[in-house]
Amino acid sequence: MSQSISEILNKSVTPSNKIAEVCGVTKQTINLWKRGNTVPPKKHLLKLSQAVSIGVDELSAAREAY
Repeated sequence: MSQSISEILNKSVTPSNKIAEVCGVTKQTINLWKRGNTVPPKKHLLKLSQAVSIGVDELSAAREAY
């Protein structure tokens, strides 16, 4: 079973402000993703995958499972 986006983000050693900077969103948006309140739009998956060093396919699968 794949991890959820929130699990992936909460396990990441990359600080929220750095993830936000890479993705071009606010830290508050990252916190919403971390809590599972919302999921990142598809347009952010590539940059998010780079920020947390995880494959875009795994993030996409986690997003679809939401």
